[in-house]
Formats: sequence, structure tokens, C-alpha cells
Amino acid sequence: SKYIPHSKTLILMIDTSVYSSDKEEFLQCFNVFLQGKKIADGFNNALDLQNYQNGLIMNSINDNLDNGIQNIIIIGHHPITGIKYKKKKNKKTGKEEEKIDTLNDIAEFTEVLNNIYNIAGNINYYYLCADYHSYQTGEIVVQYGENTITINQYIAGIGGTSLDHEISPENMNRPYTINDTNYNITYIPNENIHNWGFLVCRIKNEGVEFEPHFIDDTKISVGGKKNIRNSKKRKTKRKIKRKTKRKTKRKTKRKTKNK
Repeated sequence: SKYIPHSKTLILMIDTSVYSSDKEEFLQCFNVFLQGKKIADGFNNALDLQNYQNGLIMNSINDNLDNGIQNIIIIGHHPITGIKYKKKKNKKTGKEEEKIDTLNDIAEFTEVLNNIYNIAGNINYYYLCADYHSYQTGEIVVQYGENTITINQYIAGIGGTSLDHEISPENMNRPYTINDTNYNITYIPNENIHNWGFLVCRIKNEGVEFEPHFIDDTKISVGGKKNIRNSKKRKTKRKIKRKTKRKTKRKTKRKTKNK
């Protein structure tokens, strides 16, 4: 964690894998990675691992409460929620179809958000993540008991790998909901850009700003479109040169035979 005094901003970098459905698979890695860091016996199960990270999060907030916290920026890998195309079987036809799906890969993290809100209160919350390979921003409202937590989420999985299916404009700026026994989530996506780039976060005295930067995809792409085109041209030129050389050699051979 990092506290920035001039803007009263607390940055929390967390591992969201400990809240995912396959969290048990990471236990052995964490036991090796955190060896000697005041964890003598290691983690027996995923709940121990979650409690350890949750403790670090709450300690960071409590340590900076007296300084005053106006903004909390949480950085994780998985989105809290989001929308993307997923292949689903049509029950009538039996064929696979691509449909919009609401992400909910770290459902157990919702309780942590509620605990953060209980300590820090009604301040500005931002969540930065990746996993989904496109740029998507939106507002998340988590209703957990009597608490209503509003979070501005920025998904920026646009570092260079193949992009996910592009989302059409009619699927934007409308609410998507996740209902659970303990909480309800409403998500309104307001921007989805199908391109590569990166996200800049500026922490100023007056607040926090986020600015995405995108590449010119007419020139560069995964593997490099421009380079691919150039190399194709070079290959064709080489092929033509080889063919002309062979033809000339054959002609000269025939001429020498005729003589």
C-alpha cells in the first residue's frame, strides 16, 4: 500500500486470485512466496490466505485514517464485474452462440469492499484491473446490507495480447445486475474501446484523473500489422527475383547447348 498525503489518496495493490473460484490452486505458491514473512506455519486453506490479505488491507486503512483519506485506489487483476461476450449453448438449437455475459469472477471480494466501506466511509473509490482484454470503464454500485458503495472501475487489459470480442454500442450505458443472498451489484458500462494501449493515473491535489492512451492500430497490432505487410512485400520481391534468376540461368544454359 502507498499513502499520498497531498491528495489524501491511499493506493492498495491486492491479489484478487485469492477471491477467485480456483483460489485453492494458489495455496502452495503463496506458502513458498511468503515464507519467512511472519507466517511460520503457512496457509492451510484459502480462507487463511484471504484473512491474511484482508488483514493487510484493513491495517493499511486504519494506519492512515488520522491523516484523512479522500480517495482509495484499489489495483487488482480481476474486474469486480464487467461485460464481455462469452460462448453459450442455445438450449433450443444446441448450437454455441456468443452472448453478453456479466462478469462475477471474484464474488468473495464483495465482502471485503463492504468492510473497507465500514472503516473508510463514503469517499471516492476507484478500482483498476485487467483480465478482460479491452478497455472498459463503468460505475459499480454495491448494495451490501445497509451500505451502498459506489466504485469507478477501469478495466485496462490492453497491454498487447489478443483483444476480446468488440462490444457493440447498444450494450453500453445500460444497467447489468448481479443478485446474491448477501449483496446486489449494479454495473453501468459507459465506455468500451477495442484497442491496445495503457492507462495513466494522475494524482493531483484536487483529485484523481485517469487518461487512456491508445496506439494507432492502422500501423501497429499484435505481431505488428505494418511489419507483417512489409515482410510480405519483401517475400514477394524475393520470390520474383529468384524466379527471374532461375529463368535467366535456364535461358543461358539452353543457349550454350544450342551452340
